[in-house]
Amino acid sequence: MTPGLLREAAAPLLLLGTIAATALLAVDVWAAAGAAALTGTGHWTPPPAGPALLFGLLRDGPDGVLAAGASTPVFFAVLVTTVTLEVAVGIVAAVLIGNQTGSHDPQRSLLQARELGDLTGQAAMSRARKLRPGTGDLGPSDQGLRLLSIQRREVWMSWEDVALVIMGPRSNKTSAIAVPTVLAAPGLVVATSNKADLWALTSGMRANAGPVWTFDPQRIAHVEQTWWWDPLRAIADADPAERVEAAARLAGHFVGTIGGERRDPFFHAAGEQVLTNTLLAAALSDGTMRDVVTWLQPGQRGAIAALDKAGAGTEAADLEATLSGADVTTKGIYQTARTATKALTSERLMRWVSPPDTWRDAPTTTAPVELDLWDLHAAARHGRATIHLLSKEGAGTAAPVVTALVDRILEIAELLAQASGGRLEPPVVAVLDEAANICPIRALPQLYSHYGSRGIQVLTMLQSYQQGVGVWGEQGMQALWSAATVKLVGAGVDDHAFLQKLSGLIGDHYVERISTSVDRSRTSRQYAQAREPVMPASALRAITRDHAVLLSTGRQVGLGRLHPWYREHDHADIGAYADTALAELRRAAARALGPDNPVNQAEGDRP
Repeated sequence: MTPGLLREAAAPLLLLGTIAATALLAVDVWAAAGAAALTGTGHWTPPPAGPALLFGLLRDGPDGVLAAGASTPVFFAVLVTTVTLEVAVGIVAAVLIGNQTGSHDPQRSLLQARELGDLTGQAAMSRARKLRPGTGDLGPSDQGLRLLSIQRREVWMSWEDVALVIMGPRSNKTSAIAVPTVLAAPGLVVATSNKADLWALTSGMRANAGPVWTFDPQRIAHVEQTWWWDPLRAIADADPAERVEAAARLAGHFVGTIGGERRDPFFHAAGEQVLTNTLLAAALSDGTMRDVVTWLQPGQRGAIAALDKAGAGTEAADLEATLSGADVTTKGIYQTARTATKALTSERLMRWVSPPDTWRDAPTTTAPVELDLWDLHAAARHGRATIHLLSKEGAGTAAPVVTALVDRILEIAELLAQASGGRLEPPVVAVLDEAANICPIRALPQLYSHYGSRGIQVLTMLQSYQQGVGVWGEQGMQALWSAATVKLVGAGVDDHAFLQKLSGLIGDHYVERISTSVDRSRTSRQYAQAREPVMPASALRAITRDHAVLLSTGRQVGLGRLHPWYREHDHADIGAYADTALAELRRAAARALGPDNPVNQAEGDRP
């Protein structure tokens, strides 16, 4: 029966229910009186059945229905017991009927708190103990990374999950996901961002628990450079049989920044091969990234000489063949390689990937030291280590270096996991905010499938599904979506095709349809049930900033409330550290403008 029919039949059903309840109560009184007589006299002598029983009970009390010698306590005990049982059965029946007739409520079709399983509570803690058996007693915050709450039950991402977060701009992505995750990471955390807010909100508190490194070539946070990283070390340190693959992996991060109309299939592949061989030449000859940029210039044969000297004849011959080709073709191939490494023409960025003794201008303060990424992981074994990687998108971006850095850190994490019996302890957490713009790791969809099992928790954060398609292609983005065991979709998503797809994953529910017809004598209504999306695309687009849709493997889709840092118990401490960091940032930015800048002069004129 549909809810509409139930509403129209309410009055007759209420009357029938009253009559049935009265009759049932009369039967209860009759049975209780019979039981009382049997107990008191040894004979079953109930009063005559009928409505008169209730009138007699109301008028004269138990004496009006009990035979002589019947036990009054037994009468009341039996009557109260039977009535209580019948009321309980009635309540259960009403709830079941209500669940059936209320199935049109879309919230009933979403993930409920009782269905969370090992995403919450003791089950989540038990799962954490199995995944981190060597950590001793685990505290409440050690059960995983908290994502949101469903019906006031906290939902945790476990230490074998990887996540994909899709939220539009200014949708609490940083405040509710990135900041809490960075602060909660138990060991090494890698965080990328194109703004200073994530760094400002987390670096101070993380510094209390361990070392913090910040990569900031574009002066987003105006952090002084104290270290540099050699991308070629991964090639030089690799097994001789794997050095070409290591060089190709590094080259892919640079060539991957070429997109749109600049991408030509032939020149793209040939340029990547040239860059691979040039990187290999620099690594084998103890060269630097400056040598790579130099050897890609027209007429340069330094890479060929370095490869020949190192005994890499095949790669040297490959470069020789490219240089000996048609002039137009050779120029196109090398121009593609130069375009891929265009970011390195910035001296500011080059200083972060080359030794100080090769800089155009000597360091004015203490020379930065080389950061060995193995030392980075070693530091996380004894405390909480943090590395912030900052880069803007567009012209002058440091995205190729950020991508190479993150990929190498995660590659080392995999090697350490294998050497540790399969899983890292403590886990490595990577928060890849603005991943499509500043950290587009080419192989990320393929790597995602086994990161979680290694104790590497990666959260890839995008502004839209299509943004991921633009980086990894339709198949690659679908692979990334499928490999992510936890998916969060929040506010600000305007991709209609994606929202339609998400609505289909959430599923349908039944809604009531009412059609009314009127003729001369009467009005009639017809009720029917139809299927509609639980959350249509319009509802998904209208999700508020403090909510997100949760998709977790093996469960219904849920809708939960986010936990932005400014609503947490330690928000005052976080805010205080952020205020200090931002104040220093403003002072550093003002110094960078110079004393003759009109803005600084105006500030100096203030009383």
